[in-house]
Amino acid sequence: MGYLSSTPFAARPLFGDRWPEFGKQALALLQQHDQGDGLVETAQFTVVLGRR
Repeated sequence: MGYLSSTPFAARPLFGDRWPEFGKQALALLQQHDQGDGLVETAQFTVVLGRR
């Protein structure tokens, strides 16, 4: 939830006083998808470096 609230599309101010309810619902949804070993997000990052 900390990561989610740090993103621009789910920032806490966007939810106002509804943030606690959103947090409960989001956590319940995430727990439905937990297969016992936690939730793992696979991501690939590409870094492009340049120099003049």
